[in-house]
This record gives sequence, C-alpha cells and structure tokens, in this order.
Amino acid sequence: MKELLEKYIQDRCTPEELKKVLPYIDTPLGRKELEELLMADWEDFAPEKAEDGVAAEWQDRLTKQGGKKPGKLAMLRQSWIGYAAAVILVTSFGFYFLNREKRSKVEVQQVAMIEKFNPSGKRTILTLSDSSVVYLGAESRIRYPERFVGTKREISLEGEAFFEISHNPEKPFIVQTGKVQTQVLGTSFKIEAFKGQLLTVSVATGRVSVGRKENSTLTSLAMLTPGKMVSWNPSDNSTETSAIPIEEVRNLKNGTLAFTDARLDKIARDLGRWYNIKIVITNPKLTAYQLSITINGKASINGALDAITAATGLKYKISKDQIIIGQR
Repeated sequence: MKELLEKYIQDRCTPEELKKVLPYIDTPLGRKELEELLMADWEDFAPEKAEDGVAAEWQDRLTKQGGKKPGKLAMLRQSWIGYAAAVILVTSFGFYFLNREKRSKVEVQQVAMIEKFNPSGKRTILTLSDSSVVYLGAESRIRYPERFVGTKREISLEGEAFFEISHNPEKPFIVQTGKVQTQVLGTSFKIEAFKGQLLTVSVATGRVSVGRKENSTLTSLAMLTPGKMVSWNPSDNSTETSAIPIEEVRNLKNGTLAFTDARLDKIARDLGRWYNIKIVITNPKLTAYQLSITINGKASINGALDAITAATGLKYKISKDQIIIGQR
C-alpha cells in the first residue's frame, strides 16, 4: 500500500487506484502511514519550493485568525507553509477525483438525444451509434440517443421505419411506439405506427418480441419470426398475427411499395405519403377493394395509378394538388 500512497501524494493515482486509496486513508492505519510519508517528504522540503503567493496567503490567513497579530505560530519557516499547502492540495486532489468519478456516473446517463422528422414525400437513412441502420419513412419521427449507454439500446418512433439492428445479446434494442414495445437482440424488421391506424410489426430476419405496456406491466402480444406480422388495434386492444412476404417487409429499404390483399384506402394513404400528394376516393364503398400489387416507388405516381385502376376497373384524375379515384 505504501507505493499507492506515494503515488497519491504525487498526484499520480488513476481513478481506479483512488477507489482503493481514499477509503484506506480514512482508517487510522491509513492516516498514520500517510502522515509518516508526508513527514518524510517534509524533512526534505526546501524553503525555496514554497511559492511567494502560497506563503503570502497563509501568512494572511494566520494574521486574520482571531483578528490579532500572530504569535510564534506565524513565525514558522516558509518550508512548513509550502508543506501545509502541499498537503491541502493533495487532499483536495483526492477528493476532486472521487467527486469527479461520482459525477461521471451521473453524467454517463446524460446523453444528448437526437430527433429526426421526415415530412410527406421524404425518406432518409440513419446510422445509429451501434452501427444499426434505420430507413425512416415519410411523415415519420424518430428519437434516439447520440450514443447508447447502460444495459439497453432504446429509441422511440412515430410513423414507419425499417430497422437493420446490429447483434448485441448483452444490450437488447427496444423501440417504443406509444403503448407498444418492440424488442430485439439483432435482426431486421419493420414498424408502422401512425396515429389513428393499426400498429403493425413485421419481421424479415431474426426474432422479434412485441408487447403492450400498461403502467409498469408489459403484456406480450407476439413473438415473431421471419415472414410474420402482428397487428394491434389501439381502439379495442385486439391483436392479430398473420403471414407477410419478406420483400414487403423490406419495401422502405428497396424503394418499393408492396401490398398483399391490402384495402384500397390503405394503398391510397401509403401512396399519398410516399409521393406527397392527397388521394381522394369518391365513394366510401370503393375503399374495400383489395389488391395485391408491387409498385416501383422510384417511378412517377402515374404508373402506380395506372396499375391500380387497371386492376380495379376504376379511373383517376389529377386535379390541382390532389388525385381523385372513382368509378368509370
């Protein structure tokens, strides 16, 4: 322990060493050993090592003590003053490191949060600090830390995104979407969580756990494997699990819009969001049309509309800033 105490006196302790030495010098034996080492240093302390500023400060403190002139105590050699200042500095240094370490435990949780929002018609690709990749859809918002700390990787999402999560069995990746929590260790999956609509989670690779959080209780909704999707209805808390083509799960990454037995109103909403245009269906009964169709999202919207109307026997027209779909 003597070597560690010498390093402490010389201000050369690492934070880990300070964890050992500071509790030790709080013990009677530790204080005694420290004093012996300091006294040995004092005997070798040269008078010229005490800086004028330090000496003057101590003289001033001694003079002001009790509001009267100092006696013999004030006449101690400057070497003693330099030693006393050194003891105070060393002790303060130790406490500084201890407090700094305590602060660091708090500061490690104070990580900057980043928020990204895509307006209608825009999509972006984000790389997180753990090398996970997020393909964020239009009219979607994501909030995530600048770097992941602690025992989990947690973000929040409003809207839709496709995730390719780097594998880390010691730090699960969690996506919060309102009351629904999606947790993975390393996989690829898609979430759709638009306000007022069904929330869906679908999987391309790996395993995904989906649960509903109510207060502090998490209730499992589904454990998904590739090609599976869970839909949760927020209005009645109902859940349905179904199959889904894996290429449809990857549509945000591939730049396509793939639909399997999808209602026309769902297709219209997704197209409007993708191309930043309002699509109106004139007759509510037409919204129940179901289609299976794959659209090249990199082409113009006209090609998508031509394919839809050809399959349904409907027609469309472009009027100013909106598209109207109706019967022929």
